[in-house]
Amino acid sequence: AVLVFSGEEQAGQAQKALEDYVQGQITANEDYRPAEIPKLENAGIACRGNTVMLVVANDLESALSAVEG
Repeated sequence: AVLVFSGEEQAGQAQKALEDYVQGQITANEDYRPAEIPKLENAGIACRGNTVMLVVANDLESALSAVEG
């Protein structure tokens, strides 16, 4: 997910919200879909200026490389 906000303050708040969301997904899926937990634990969340990015992937390094490409 890539989220673009009108300012850096909103983006910082969104970053925190995404971190909380991912943690909630880890908790919610521990018993339901345990195979997904490693991807969630290694989720990439980045904030640059007014933009926030969330990446959840089997190969986070490759996903981030493709985005930065």
